[in-house]
Amino acid sequence: MEQIERNIGEKFTYNGRTFVVKASQTCNECNINGICPKCTSNDFSKVLSSNELLKVFGHCSIGMRKDNTSVVFVYDDDANKDDNKSDSYNDYAIGTRFTHDGDTYEVVEDSDCRYCDAYSICSKSKDKIANKAFRHIFGNCSSNKRSDGKNVMFKKLVKDSTTISSTGGLEKQASSEAASDSSSNTDSNNDVQDVIPLYDNNNRLKTLNIGMPKGYEIDIEECDFAKGVIKFKKKYITIDDVYDKLNSTNIVSYAKYVKYTSGPSTEEELNKNNYLINLANLMDIAQYYNGDWKLNFKEFAPRYFIKFDIISNHFSVGHCMQTNSHCVYFKNEEDAQSVIDNPNFKEILDIVYGNI
Repeated sequence: MEQIERNIGEKFTYNGRTFVVKASQTCNECNINGICPKCTSNDFSKVLSSNELLKVFGHCSIGMRKDNTSVVFVYDDDANKDDNKSDSYNDYAIGTRFTHDGDTYEVVEDSDCRYCDAYSICSKSKDKIANKAFRHIFGNCSSNKRSDGKNVMFKKLVKDSTTISSTGGLEKQASSEAASDSSSNTDSNNDVQDVIPLYDNNNRLKTLNIGMPKGYEIDIEECDFAKGVIKFKKKYITIDDVYDKLNSTNIVSYAKYVKYTSGPSTEEELNKNNYLINLANLMDIAQYYNGDWKLNFKEFAPRYFIKFDIISNHFSVGHCMQTNSHCVYFKNEEDAQSVIDNPNFKEILDIVYGNI
């Protein structure tokens, strides 16, 4: 388990409050009594587990610290002076989801505390320190203290194989401002999945880490990051993808002409026809990447082609400026390289370049 030891005089922030480490022989002046499992005398010890306490604050007793000095963690009055003047807390908006101690909660509009999943650890405790600690984690829940003037409760969410849903108590559907904003920026259909980022205990949005399905990658060109829209594409296209695009844009494929020729009758003709079909496939792959680009040797500009070294048994990208090498040309070097790297096109290249 990861543990730390904070130095005497060290200042650090937890849940929006700044603490300072102070040498002391007694726990009376420690400001985390209400959330320390060893010191608290009520159920609020559930809010901060022993493991989390050690990760954030570290050891405090003389027998566990390297400096052989007992310490307490007290509020830094200078850093917290604005917060000490007014017990104001960052209230989560209705529909917001955040995590605490490994559990995910959603803020739901409701006034019946009996159905709140934080009821057992809430600030009903008479311990003032525990009250403040709870507010810094969950925020206010009563209408007379919240900026939106609404009563809320906190529903614990569980993950299943497909979604996140609330369990037990009153079931209410609540959408956050983030969800409504994202839905307005995308098409409202089954191809769009809204994702609401979670908050951590410091009221900061967590970084989204997208588990990429095998064979897919983020389509950088089609994403709109300013609006939070992320789109995906296949990492490796197939020959079917090539002809789907060509057919949709009314571009006549080279393979179409080869397939319409009379069928081969001998093994030699069969091998020749197979070569022609794969060469036509490679030419159509180039059309897929090149789009409306037209090859013009009068223009002094690089154009790229795939070459094969029979000694090193290696495909690579070559280029020329004005010489016509009678190759299949690509407008962009990275497109030609992507064809080489694509396992779906390996057989086509092997047949065209005789690497069989």
